[in-house]
Amino acid sequence: HHQYGVKLVEINSRPSMQFQRLFEWVDGVKLLDMMVEEAVGRDPEKRLGEMRTREDGVAFCYVFRRERDGLIASVPTAEDIRRAKAPLKNGHVSLFAPPGTKLSSLSQDAMTYRYAYAYGHVPERIQVGAAIAHMEDVLPFTFTDQEE
Repeated sequence: HHQYGVKLVEINSRPSMQFQRLFEWVDGVKLLDMMVEEAVGRDPEKRLGEMRTREDGVAFCYVFRRERDGLIASVPTAEDIRRAKAPLKNGHVSLFAPPGTKLSSLSQDAMTYRYAYAYGHVPERIQVGAAIAHMEDVLPFTFTDQEE
């Protein structure tokens, strides 16, 4: 308890969309439902506990990124994506743009150029690295570097 009585500074009801499904896989309820309960002063554990459909394991989101700008030359096929998702529970791949798109034309962070997300759910934390390596191996992206 803070000396001034401040317990909660902010509830951001707009967390990054890339993480929404992770919260639901881990907690078994939608993040917004949890935040609303907290915001109105109710204990989300008591109120939403019976709604939980929590799954054991570890959920992850991997961001495919590179350090320099370029044009997307090719993206994975539907079959590549199916193979990437196959060994994972809740496997999902989100491609940001089609071939021919300049990475800097997409919404980016300040340091890198993102071009896809991969999601999955594995039984143990130690399996996350292998799952990400599998995704990288079977999802072929190619780029054409652009001169500044």
